Amino acid sequence: MSSRWTMHDPVANTTYTFDRNPREMTTPHLPQSTTPMGTTIDGLTRAARSQATPIEWTFTGDLRTKEQHDALKTWAEKQNRIQVKDHFDRVWEVMPIQFDATELRPRATVPWRYSYRMRTMLYRRVS
Repeated sequence: MSSRWTMHDPVANTTYTFDRNPREMTTPHLPQSTTPMGTTIDGLTRAARSQATPIEWTFTGDLRTKEQHDALKTWAEKQNRIQVKDHFDRVWEVMPIQFDATELRPRATVPWRYSYRMRTMLYRRVS
């Protein structure tokens, strides 16, 4: 199942839907470690899983309009954690860190072209 990426700000209760999904992203899966805690009476090993440490999560894509550029720039300037829903409908809690846009050579059919990179700090998977 594939769908459009969205960003949701739970503080302002606003949502942005991407016109074009990002074309690449780093892995959003947080590393976890398991520590043995001894054994039970039945001889089974007990273990505890540590809380995942936040990681940097980056996604990149293309922008075709100034409105798309301005919207992503505004979202990147948020000072609170936001939720990003990806193309698999997984929701991630992130804090925007940086938004970089690079102008690309215009074409006759697409006069306004940029590539972008959004860096975030990923805290956890919400759903």
